[in-house]
Formats: sequence, structure tokens, C-alpha cells
Amino acid sequence: MLLFILILLTTTGTILPFLTAQNLFENLPAALTYSFLTAGLIILSRGRGLGSGDIGLVYLIGIILGWTGGLVAILIAIYSAAAVGLVLAVANRKFKGLIVPLVPFLVLGLLIATAFSTNIIELYNHLLYS
Repeated sequence: MLLFILILLTTTGTILPFLTAQNLFENLPAALTYSFLTAGLIILSRGRGLGSGDIGLVYLIGIILGWTGGLVAILIAIYSAAAVGLVLAVANRKFKGLIVPLVPFLVLGLLIATAFSTNIIELYNHLLYS
């Protein structure tokens, strides 16, 4: 259903003009891989780490951004959620049982990576190989 909606939106070009039908099918392996890895993490954590809503959002990130942009978005989400969780844990003096939802950080990662993923990758390569 989500795939049909994305195809409909990309062919009309109304909401996602940067995502063409060709990009949609090129990014499909990335979206499926990210989704299956997220589902595997949910299974391994027995539902305590991630929720099923994360699978759909990670799939959307993969469809929109592809392999490299999706990885940038997911890493931004994980690092920012960890930083906020650490600040909350220190502020509340509660390190066990603290729940930080990942969905807002996935949206933040999607927005940042959509705007700056090429700049972030170039900066990473410059710091790594210079």
C-alpha cells in the first residue's frame, strides 16, 4: 500500500518532486534492507528496544534517500536519540528503564539527511582521508 502511494505521488510529482519512479525502484533494495534489519532488531530485543512503527519510517527513509543518504539519516537518528537519552538519564538520575522514542529522531535524521547528506558525506570523507 505504501509503495503504491509513493508511486502515485512520484508520477504526479505533487508532494515528492525529487523522487522519480526510477529512483523509487533504485532505492527499493535499500528500503527493504533497512526494514528487515529493523525488524530483526525488534525480534532480537523482544519488542523492548524498537517498535513496529520504526519499520515503516525506516522503509520510507530508504525509499527517499537510498543507501548512503538513508545510512546518514539513520545514524543521525541513533546518535541524537542516544545524546538526548543520556541527558535525560543524567538529569533524572535514572539510567535503567528510561524510554526514548526513536520516531522523532528518525524524522529529524530524514530532514537533515535530505538537506545535507552530500555535505555530511563529503565532510566525513575529508576528515577520514586527509
